[in-house]
Amino acid sequence: MLVAAAPRFLVFDPVTKTLIPFRLNGEQVRVLALILENQSRVCIGKGRQVGISTAVAFLLMWLVLLNPGISVCIIANDQSNANGVLKKVKGWLRQMGAPMPPVDNVESLELTNGSSIVAKTAISHAEQGQSKAGRSNTYSVIHATEQSFWRNALTTWTSLTSTMLGGLIVNESTGAPGKGEAETNLFRSIYEGADDGWARAFIGVEEHAAYVDDPLLIDDARWAELQALYGFTSRAHAAWWDGKLATDFKGNASAMLREFPVTPDHMFTFREGVHVQTWTEAPVVVDGDWNFYELPTLGSDGINRWGE
Repeated sequence: MLVAAAPRFLVFDPVTKTLIPFRLNGEQVRVLALILENQSRVCIGKGRQVGISTAVAFLLMWLVLLNPGISVCIIANDQSNANGVLKKVKGWLRQMGAPMPPVDNVESLELTNGSSIVAKTAISHAEQGQSKAGRSNTYSVIHATEQSFWRNALTTWTSLTSTMLGGLIVNESTGAPGKGEAETNLFRSIYEGADDGWARAFIGVEEHAAYVDDPLLIDDARWAELQALYGFTSRAHAAWWDGKLATDFKGNASAMLREFPVTPDHMFTFREGVHVQTWTEAPVVVDGDWNFYELPTLGSDGINRWGE
């Protein structure tokens, strides 16, 4: 039903700057099918701008319309992102002619059937480290987006989900550096968990049809290198990725991999030698009151390292 109904709704096309029919792409269909199949806990690791938040917003619109009295929370890394998801829901409801409140609240919506949606930021916190994001509220549905970039993510998540009894949680995010520990990288700990009731999906750069370019933009040697280094299987996607790496990311492959991952591991990539360095307390030379330490060596990749 969702796939067939989508083209009857309009979305803004940033390329033509016009409203166009909403046609779900392949990855959006796959994610929606996963959510509808599981109807409980779904975690999605993804690259940038592949349309997953938009697909979830489309589902939320139907949920509040067809299920009187349900309460939905959209929570994002900042308020503007949460508001943006809610704005899409409101826009589609207006296109359907659904009764809307006379005064538009950018951070919430309550329909005449008693259903409601609230948009929240995950950076809100109270004293003693307790998040205010989910306190005194019980939600039927939670859409969490960009959890990798939440401040005090574990505290916020615990506060938000502690009162849920069943219901649906969709947690979708790009990645960020860090080990898979709940206290330091909550999204990774959820994404890499096992046998815990979560269904999971990964949407990489090679699944997005728009992220392609002329395969001949990379020569055979570079194509072989991209296959070996990053696991590319599509030369057209590799050509697009390599061009963006050079122009927009100035050769910073680790940052490019987190934003536009080829494999799931890429979502949590560190740049080697930058985030963690071994420090030796003993000075190289002691001269009176002065301690002289060895200077780091600059590698061919532009990364400073000690003791090499």
